[in-house]
Amino acid sequence: MSKLLILAIFLLLSGVACNGEINRQERENMEKTVLKMAKAIQTNNIEEYLKTLNMEALKSSCKEVSQAKTEEQHIYEECVSEKERNIRGKFTIATEKKLIPGSAGFEITGMNLERNYISTRVKISYAAKNDAFRTDEGRICKEAVVKIHYNKSEKFFLPLETASVTVLSEYK
Repeated sequence: MSKLLILAIFLLLSGVACNGEINRQERENMEKTVLKMAKAIQTNNIEEYLKTLNMEALKSSCKEVSQAKTEEQHIYEECVSEKERNIRGKFTIATEKKLIPGSAGFEITGMNLERNYISTRVKISYAAKNDAFRTDEGRICKEAVVKIHYNKSEKFFLPLETASVTVLSEYK
């Protein structure tokens, strides 16, 4: 009886840990993908950036939306087009605002599970004031952190938001 109870408690706790934490393999895959994403922004390579986001999963979510409508194909194409336009726009903003310029260094500083999302923090260090990211408020970053979010259930990355950059230190 006690062995069965111990086994039940172990299985229960194991299940809770699996649902509340990121396993090692998932963490390693996430880190590789996020670093590829950051490199794509740094080199202004939109095609590589789109590959890292998992566009097929985004298209799949559009398919689900369109199946509920009568004009299925038109709705699907419109949904995919809108999502890609949104992603390309946010990518352009990130590169134009020098989120990760060629002279910047970047590293992953943390990763955690937030509801159904894996949130990865990427620290960016800017080598020179004239090549640094500027926030919407005009702050010139010396070091900053951007969060990159991955939707676990839908299996795709959310578009990067430059408005959510956290300034760690700034140039005066």
